[in-house]
Amino acid sequence: MTTLSPVARAALVVSAALALATAARADDPKLAPPGKGGVRRVGVFIGVQTYASKQIPRLRAPERDARDMEEALRAACDLGRTHLLTNKDATREAITDVIARQLPQETRPGDEVVIYWSGHGLHLPETDPKAPRPVRLFLIPHDGDPASTDAVLRTMVRDTTFRDWLLALEGRRVVVILDTCHSGAVPARAGAKPLEFKAVPPPPPPAGLVPRAVLRFPDHFLADLTKGVRGATAGLWVLASSRANQPSFERPRGDHGVMTYFLLEAIATEKKGQPLTVADVAKLLAAKVPAYVKDEYEAEQNPVFDGPSDPPALLRR
Repeated sequence: MTTLSPVARAALVVSAALALATAARADDPKLAPPGKGGVRRVGVFIGVQTYASKQIPRLRAPERDARDMEEALRAACDLGRTHLLTNKDATREAITDVIARQLPQETRPGDEVVIYWSGHGLHLPETDPKAPRPVRLFLIPHDGDPASTDAVLRTMVRDTTFRDWLLALEGRRVVVILDTCHSGAVPARAGAKPLEFKAVPPPPPPAGLVPRAVLRFPDHFLADLTKGVRGATAGLWVLASSRANQPSFERPRGDHGVMTYFLLEAIATEKKGQPLTVADVAKLLAAKVPAYVKDEYEAEQNPVFDGPSDPPALLRR
């Protein structure tokens, strides 16, 4: 019988402890179940069309946008777990809990995450003279309060907060899809919701808060997001509904945002039986969304995409 030296025995103890710790992590009930290739894939789908504050006009499509995207990607993208937050369930605390707390616990480096958000946005002037951008950008949860700057900061999701959430997903492959906009009002066009809030009593809503149909996606938010997060994740792909100087529209019947409608169509019909990448879909949207919006509204809307081509991110496997 071979007698192990104290050093060898210590090495065995450490090795066994590491093996047990690894097994414990693998059996962690918080982890999402692995899918194809042993990769965990988790999706978060947020759609907010009704708001607690009467100063925020309701939208028509976001709840259905989120539900239909969850259903489509759960099957097409092999999502092992999904989180759906709509309307009164999509509070700031609930959204923070899912993205900032649960996602890092449900996934590990090398896993994949999809975050989809449909709803209102808001911008406020930046008060810090040292800030690199002139405005602060916010996504509005159900309980977002636009009554004052302090209320906005307390109840809405700022761009830097969203970026920090993504930074916590270190080593994951992350796809972000935003059919919501974040800054600046433009004159209302045919088919868009009006800018003025006729049903809202004084005081008037704060400058910058307008219906989604006439909100703009700021290019610098996309640039800041990808620059700050891409180095921490294993890949970041962002698809947004329009350029900075353009409105984003819902379809006239109110069933979907225009971008989401064509995104769902692509997942269901394009390249059947073959993988479909985010870049593939972005190319299709670049053609279909502008043509539809020009025909329906005599306006311009061009989706914005940013992400690496190698390796690709798949929306359908």
